[in-house]
Parts: sequence; structure tokens; C-alpha cells
Amino acid sequence: MNIDMNNIDSNINTEKERTKSAADPYHALLKSIAISAAADGGITAEDLLPVCYRYAPEDQISVRPERYLHLTAGGRTDVSAPLSFSIQRSGGLFVLSSLRGSGEFVSGRSVLPLSTGSVLLFDCAGACRLRSSLLPWSFRLFHLDGAPLQDFLPFLNHFYLTTGSGNPAMAFWTEELGALPAGIRPASLLYMHRILTDILSEACISSLPRSRETEPKVPSYLQDLHRYIHDCANLTFSLPDLESLYGVSRYRLCREYQAAFHISPLKDFNRVRIREAKKLLLNTNLQVQEISSRLGYENINHFVHLFKMETGMTPGAFRSAGH
Repeated sequence: MNIDMNNIDSNINTEKERTKSAADPYHALLKSIAISAAADGGITAEDLLPVCYRYAPEDQISVRPERYLHLTAGGRTDVSAPLSFSIQRSGGLFVLSSLRGSGEFVSGRSVLPLSTGSVLLFDCAGACRLRSSLLPWSFRLFHLDGAPLQDFLPFLNHFYLTTGSGNPAMAFWTEELGALPAGIRPASLLYMHRILTDILSEACISSLPRSRETEPKVPSYLQDLHRYIHDCANLTFSLPDLESLYGVSRYRLCREYQAAFHISPLKDFNRVRIREAKKLLLNTNLQVQEISSRLGYENINHFVHLFKMETGMTPGAFRSAGH
């Protein structure tokens, strides 16, 4: 009996590759991406999803990310030459946030513009393509998965797109995802789950049909307050200040702001300041107390407490991790 050793080796290698793909979601995900045009010749699938998230236990806590909404891979890509890539049928959901320039998402007969500030959610039940349209184009692309995802997918009808001006909270949440470390411990996993829940919940709520009579309108004073909060992270304000400034009771102001932006004004302001704190921690040598004071926190312990609630770690630990 003649034995074809080449065929045996080929079968063994194929089986090893299948085992590797099954055991390594990141590797399998990269194989689903095909780049058909990259004029600079340097863009690879790893450049589109540069971060592979790893989940580690902490003390006696066992981390099982599949039970939560969690990221498989993600990161930021900056392209200065024409780019076109497709993602073949795969599980999970992708989130793309366009930071600068613009691109397009093509799925079947649908062509969606991805302008600066827009956020796109899409699954890959069928093949889809993304391509640059206005260079340079910078974007963040994330792949998420987890058991709870199945409860959201029926609302999205394969994809959902929002512009930055239409829903600034979505761009903020994707920026928060970009600040997460590659090594995820339980506290960071829960924070990640919360952000992804906010993103998916907002997308599903916005996807539900609304009649013109019931569609909420954001008053101009709330739009002005929202811009103020997101542009003035180093200033301080109180509810009595806002009450006097806009001539609206603090209770009405908080209620209407929460209804419009799905977050209270003070919590939104603290999130903006924590985001600024992250930038200062990573890009300056300022001490934590100096950063706390610069952002308007009179009590450093209060600042550290808020920072840990938002990120799952202290400012010092965040800087040491070198996100």
C-alpha cells in the first residue's frame, strides 16, 4: 500500500490552521478582511485591527468575556492614499467611528457616507466593503461580540449610522473604547460592557420608528449647554449657575438634558473632564494633583474616585499601563 506523505502533511497543516482559527478569534477575524486597494502599499488587516484584546483574571475573579459585551479587536487607522477593503461573512458586530476625512460603506445596493464624526454599526451577515472618499481618512474600527449581542441585533437590521452632530454621545463612547488597554481585567471588562451597552442601546432606540408628532426636539438652550460642557472641560459650574444662566429650574434642566442626551449634565461634564485627564496623563508629566486642579477638582480624592468609577483604575495605574 502506497502512502502519500505529502497529502498527510497537507491535511495535518490544514487541521492545525483550522484549530488555530477556532482557538484564536483575532486570527480568524483578520482572515475575513480582504484589502483590494491600498495605494501606499502598507495597509494590512493588522493595521485595520491593530489591538487584540486579552482578558485576564484578577485575584479570585474568573473572567469570562463571552458572557458580556466585549471587544475582540480594534484600534485606530490613518490612511493618506486610496483604501478599499471588504469583510467577508463573520460573526459579531463592527463599530466604525470616522475621525477625519470621510469614507463610504457599501452593502448590497446601500452606500452610506462616513463623514467626520459619524459612527457606523454593522454586522457581516453578508459581504460588505469600506472605502475612502476624502483623504486623509482616520477612523477607529472595533469588532465586538458576546452573548448579550443577540438581543440587540434584531433592532439594527444589519447596520446603523449616525452623524456626529446628530448624536455626539456615540462619538464620545467610541473614543472611550479607544482608550481601553489591550489587557482587560474584570473592572475594565465591566466598563467596556457598559460602554458597548450604551452604544447598542442608543442605536436600537434610534432605529425604532417614530412619528413626527412624538419625535423629541432638543431645545436650543440644551444644545448650547451641551456644546459648553464638551468645550470647557477646565471650567466649573453648578446647577444653581445653570439655573441662573438659562432661566430654567435645575430639575427641569436635568430632566430635559437626560431625555435629550441620555446622561445627566453633571455626569456628562465629569466624563468630559475624565477624558481630558486621560490625555494629560498620557501626554504630559503633570502630577495627578496638578491635573486634578487644572480640571477644576478642588478635592483630589474626589477626582481619583470619579476617575476610577469611569475607567476601573486609578489615574496612576492608568498612566503606568501606558494606554
